[in-house]
Formats: sequence, structure tokens, C-alpha cells
Amino acid sequence: MRCHRLVSEEDPPVLAEATCELGAEPSEVFALIGDHASLPQWIPGLRRVDVDESRALSPRGVGTRRTLRMLLAPPGVEVITAFEPPVRLVYSATDESLRGLCTRHSAELSCAACGTGTRLRWTVRAQPSPSWWRRIVAHFMFSLVVPSRVAEPAQAVSAVIRTQARRAVVARCSVVEHAASRIMACAYRVERLDRSSGWACAELRRRAEVRQAHKLHVGAAYACARRSRTTWISLRNSALLLSFFQRFTKRQTS
Repeated sequence: MRCHRLVSEEDPPVLAEATCELGAEPSEVFALIGDHASLPQWIPGLRRVDVDESRALSPRGVGTRRTLRMLLAPPGVEVITAFEPPVRLVYSATDESLRGLCTRHSAELSCAACGTGTRLRWTVRAQPSPSWWRRIVAHFMFSLVVPSRVAEPAQAVSAVIRTQARRAVVARCSVVEHAASRIMACAYRVERLDRSSGWACAELRRRAEVRQAHKLHVGAAYACARRSRTTWISLRNSALLLSFFQRFTKRQTS
């Protein structure tokens, strides 16, 4: 989303500017600096950021108000005036937050491709106060403090990006390890299933052999019983014939 700059044609003077080259793509750098809630990760002395997007034109875009809760300073309010991923982010601190030290504050963070990395530029503009002592304090703050504070977050951004890259590698390794463990578990289950199927086949063969042997025994017993029955019937018939012959012989002799 590209938005027009919400500043006048006559920009206030540049009070501080710093440039740093990072070993990451512009989209990755802008994803970090454009995440308002993650500012404490790369800005020293910042405790918490309260983000209000009720008046924003888009998520984290123009109109977003963020309240910076510092450790050793009163809170400051900043409004996003330009949001152009992954190229440019412009924000403006309210005059009340600057306590009258300067007005028309505007800071720009720009990302430009530089070889295989990104050149991050941080430019701070503001109109000093007409009061001479406020001008001195503002000059001291922006000329001495801001350049060092601008350079530190640039190094912190690089460190955070490296940390995120390491976390991504660790996450990918954990995914690979999880997949490998799942594969090993599946292989173990297949092996157990193979063993179970082998045992089942052996059991089925054994039962078939038992049934076959049982059939053979039953058949032999049945054949033996038939032979025994035939023998018993023959003996009975022979006994009947013998008794009949004896009775017949007695009648003849009498």
C-alpha cells in the first residue's frame, strides 16, 4: 500500500541521519521495523508499545497511533504518516510528546536493496523551538544522542533478523525431526504388522494342519467303527445260525 507523504512541501531540517547495511532482504527488514509491537526488541530503553489502530486506514498503516513506554522517560505518542511496504515507513511524534523541544517532527525509515542485503536509512527531521534554551537541549539531544541511538537499533535489527533466521532453521529442523520420528514410528508399526501377519499365517497353517489331522483321525475312527460293526454283525449272525443248527439237530435226534 503506497500513501502520499503527510508533510508540507518545505520539510523541516534534518537533525539526525544514519545508514546501516543488513544481511537480509528488504521484505524481511521491513516486516520487522513495520511491526510496531516488536519495537522493544530492537530499540534500547523501550519497555512496551501500545498500538491503537482505531483510526488506521489499514493494519499497521497510516493513522496508527503508537504509545512508547520508556524505562527512564515519560511516554511518547507517534503517528504513522506513511506506510509503503517494503520500502518506506514514516512516523511523526506529537508536539506534546516532545515537550516543546521541537515541532513538526518526522522520522523516516527506508529500505533499499543492496547486493544480497538491505541498506536501512533512518532520517529524523524536526523544527527547533524558538526558545534558545530549548534549541540547545534539542540540538544536544538530536545531535549527540539520536545518532548513537539510531545506529544501535540498526545493529539490533541485524541481530534480531539473525535470531529469527536461526529460529526458522531450528523450526525446520524440528519439523524434519518430527517427520523422521513419524516415519520411524510408521516403520515400527509396519514391522509389527509384518510380524503379526507372519504369526497369523503360521497360526492359520497350524490350525489347518490340526483340522486336517482331525479329519484323518475321524475318518480312520469311522472306518474302524464300520469294520467293527461289520465284524460284530457277522459274529452275531454266526451265533444265531449256530444256535438254530443246534436246536434243529436236537429235534432230529429226538
